Amino acid sequence: MNFAEFVKGKSAVLVGPANYTQGLGLGKTTDSYDLIIRINEGPWLASRHPVDLGSKTDILYHNLHKRYFYRLIKDGGYNKDRGSIQQLAVDRWCKQGVSWVVGPHPWLWNERDGKELAAACESLLPDGIERRKELCVKYKELAAIHGFSPSTGILGVWDILQYEIDSLHVMGLTFFLGGYYEEYCSFEISERLRVEYEMQNHHRPRRDAVVLKYLEGVDDRVSMDDAVRKAMDVSCSGSN
Repeated sequence: MNFAEFVKGKSAVLVGPANYTQGLGLGKTTDSYDLIIRINEGPWLASRHPVDLGSKTDILYHNLHKRYFYRLIKDGGYNKDRGSIQQLAVDRWCKQGVSWVVGPHPWLWNERDGKELAAACESLLPDGIERRKELCVKYKELAAIHGFSPSTGILGVWDILQYEIDSLHVMGLTFFLGGYYEEYCSFEISERLRVEYEMQNHHRPRRDAVVLKYLEGVDDRVSMDDAVRKAMDVSCSGSN
């Protein structure tokens, strides 16, 4: 089964790491969707907070950069005799039920770490890895047009809407307004830090919000919870 067939006609939810969901007990609601989509370390985070985040992951949008796998060493699960850290990461994704990993970033196509991880995905995951050139092209287009590199979460929203899904609900994305689950990122992001991050880093959370608002306006399959909408509107009002 290819990716298009896997997602066709299904309801989907994309779950980000914002910590406002902590204590709300939304896990069962999240798991009730046909497709549960997470980003980067999302499956690992969900395994620690299933009551609030759900326990399932069907599709993982991941930038596949090796820095995201260092936690495996910190957790004590990495042993070089068991293979590469990329192989260990994919093995954990398999155990967490991930069927597809989608790598949206252009570097995946030519850097060694990305190729190693892609090979592990192709050999271990039930369905495999999507390294779609059109998504890499979209990444570059958004970067050129808007002057920023879109986040993996926003790329995931854009990408899944290119397929014949029934609906997409977005939760857990707040464009750096507020904090994350402590295990995911152990600091609250103040407005000062948010501005400094935008000045020093290639991501632009305000412009991510503009892209999400645009996608919602042109596609009636998109919905979001109140926290995401509030963060989106606040971010768009101050976009630059």
